[in-house]
Amino acid sequence: MKFESLPNEIFLECLQYFDGLQIFHSFDQLNSRFNRLIRIIPFYLFGTLHVAQNLIWPYLSNETIRILTESDQIWLEHDFTDDEMNEHIYGCAVDKMPLEIRARIRKQTWPEFLNETSVKSNNLKQWRQWFINKQSILNKYLWRNQTITDNILLDHRIILEGYQRGKYVGSLESIPKNCFQTESSTNGKRLSKKLKLKYQTILSHVYNCDKINEDFLEKICSCIDTLKMRERNEQMTKQIRKLLKEDPHKKYLFAVGAAHLFGNISIVQMLQEQYNNDYLIEQINTSSPNFSYQYCTDEEIYRSINTLDGVQNNTINKRFINDEFLNQILGRFFD
Repeated sequence: MKFESLPNEIFLECLQYFDGLQIFHSFDQLNSRFNRLIRIIPFYLFGTLHVAQNLIWPYLSNETIRILTESDQIWLEHDFTDDEMNEHIYGCAVDKMPLEIRARIRKQTWPEFLNETSVKSNNLKQWRQWFINKQSILNKYLWRNQTITDNILLDHRIILEGYQRGKYVGSLESIPKNCFQTESSTNGKRLSKKLKLKYQTILSHVYNCDKINEDFLEKICSCIDTLKMRERNEQMTKQIRKLLKEDPHKKYLFAVGAAHLFGNISIVQMLQEQYNNDYLIEQINTSSPNFSYQYCTDEEIYRSINTLDGVQNNTINKRFINDEFLNQILGRFFD
């Protein structure tokens, strides 16, 4: 068989062993088919869940791990370790503290604040900014170098994997104007840790069974604000498009909440519709040999949907931080 007769899939796989200059020097202008194929931009969209990483990571397929390992850059909705984002998050965490807790922390840190700033007056606004900056500086190193534990978020693990492998990690979205949520709730009431874990576990089973799709999301995510979802998806789509145009030879991994990848206002749909035929997006097989598929029967999936439908589940699509941020602050001052 002649090389030019190889199927597109095999040809593109062969190109993975060349860098961009070698590809163009070797294959450009040989024929129209090669011209089109070498201009295909390789990037991956990875749908995540904002749940504890140990519910998902051990069951990721070898192909998914390979993509993560071989990507040059990893972009998430937000890199929570970024300086400006870190400051925003800790500002939200401080503002959401109970007043008595904040007063106790301010009392403990006031001498240090006065010493470092030379402020003479009882300026609470200046103390707040000083304290937030202090926390951001102290935690930047921790968040990029901490040991991976079971309960850190899947998004955080992806960030850590990226930095530990020496990759560039970026944010697809700008810093939000409003604070992130800091807890999971249903009908305005906070979920207990036990109940929260139950729902996250059920949701992770559906995810690991590769059963999250448009129909599933419509059934359990009626609470999603469609207008805000569209705005966020448009922003991320424009950023993805910009990155691919600026440096088409890099291998990108875009990791966003799964809800952003399905439906008629999804990132996938926007890329395909807004940019004509620039992108051919195909779903790859991500089945894992490590997951027990007893959870994947039609009966189990139906039971999972009914259970999740019974609560206003907001773990698929939400701008949020979990209690790690607040607990880190409190842990420094209270036993």
